[in-house]
Amino acid sequence: MVSFGLWLIFNPRTTLSIVVVLMGIVLLLNGISEIISYVSERKTWSISVWYLFDGLLSTIFGLLVLFNGQVGKNFLILLFAIWILASAIFRILLAFSVKSVSNWFIILIVGVLGLIVGIVSLFNSIFVSVALAVVLGGFFIFQGLTCIFISSFLRRNH
Repeated sequence: MVSFGLWLIFNPRTTLSIVVVLMGIVLLLNGISEIISYVSERKTWSISVWYLFDGLLSTIFGLLVLFNGQVGKNFLILLFAIWILASAIFRILLAFSVKSVSNWFIILIVGVLGLIVGIVSLFNSIFVSVALAVVLGGFFIFQGLTCIFISSFLRRNH
C-alpha cells in the first residue's frame, strides 16, 4: 500500500485517470442496477418512472465517462473546484458569525485561501490532479503504514 500511495503521488495524471475510470464503472453499474430494479420491481413496489430515468442517466454518463475520459476528468475537476469554493464560502461566513471569538480571523484566512485554491482549481487541471494524487496517495501510505505498525505490534505481543 505504501508503494502504491507513493506511485499515486508521483503520477498525478494517471491518478486522475484511474479515479475517472472508477467513477465511470460505478455510474454504469449503478445505472444498470436501477434499470433492472425498475423493470423487475415496478409492479410490486409501484416504483416511479423517475427511477428508470435516473438509471438511464447514470448508465449514459457512465458510458460517456468510460469511453471519453476527458469528459470525466473535466467533470471531476469542476466538481472538486465547486466543492472547494463552497467550503471556502462557508468558512468565510462562519468566520464572520463568530467574530466575538478570539482568533476568528484564522477561520477567515483559511476561507480566503480556500477561495483562491477553488478559483485556481477551476482553471488549472494539473493543480486538481496533484491535489487528488496527494490525497489518495497519502491515504494509501497511511493505510500501509498502519498495517505495518499493527503487524509488528501483534508479532511482539503474541
